[in-house]
Order: sequence, then C-alpha cells, then structure tokens
Amino acid sequence: MIDSTPVVCITGQVFAHLLGTDAFQETDVINTTLPVTKWNVQVTEAKGIAPAIAKAFYIAASGRPGPVLVDITKNAQNELIEEFTYEACHTVRTYKPKPVLQIDQIEAAASLINKAKRPYLLVGQGVLLSGASAELKMFVEKPGYR
Repeated sequence: MIDSTPVVCITGQVFAHLLGTDAFQETDVINTTLPVTKWNVQVTEAKGIAPAIAKAFYIAASGRPGPVLVDITKNAQNELIEEFTYEACHTVRTYKPKPVLQIDQIEAAASLINKAKRPYLLVGQGVLLSGASAELKMFVEKPGYR
C-alpha cells in the first residue's frame, strides 16, 4: 500500500457455512487485511468470482495503485457454473479514483509556498504515478527558490 504497487491477491477460504465458526484453518482474511488493502471482498458463490476479479484488477490499477484481495470460499471454488463470461471492469459506482480538486485549498497552499523564504520539498512516487514530473521540475526551478 505504501509503495502504491497494484497487486491482486486471491486467497482460499473454508466453506461458506463454516464462516464465523472458528473452523479448522478459517482465517478472517477480510478484516485482517482491511488496513493494508484498497479494497477486499469475499466471494461465496462461483457466479461472483469473475465480477470480483474484474473489479479487483480495476481498483488495484486505478487512482493511486495498491493491493486488493479476493477471498473465495471452498464451496465457490468447487461449484460448477453453466456459463462463464468475463467482462473487464471500467467503473465502480461508489469508487472515485480521481478526487475532486478543491481550488480554494490549492490556492491557499500556493500562497503559503510563495511566501516561504526557503521551502522544503519532500517528494514521493506520487509525482511519477500522476505524470507530474515536468510540473515538479518547473516548480523547483522557479526563480527565488534557490
């Protein structure tokens, strides 16, 4: 998560009817991974596997890249389905990978930076991921900051 690396983890789980019973080898993977994933889901039916995988790859790679997890119960792994279709995911209604810019906040930050006598920059990989290297270079080379 800290490195903004897109990773899709697929884990196996006990049968759905055993969830929450402290069954042999049951691990609450969903709640365990919440702090270190962008998104995670538990699939309990075979028909939910393809949409969950498609959504996982979309979320892992969009916005700030990061890890996601798909946990598949044993019965979903064993279940047979008549028809399989995989459709790539291109949007999720509640997921907004590009935040709405708050221009007033950006202007306030710019004002503070412009008033600084010796601004200090701590720049991370987000500059590369967002494609803002040229803008950073222009900012650093701005007259009066050396």
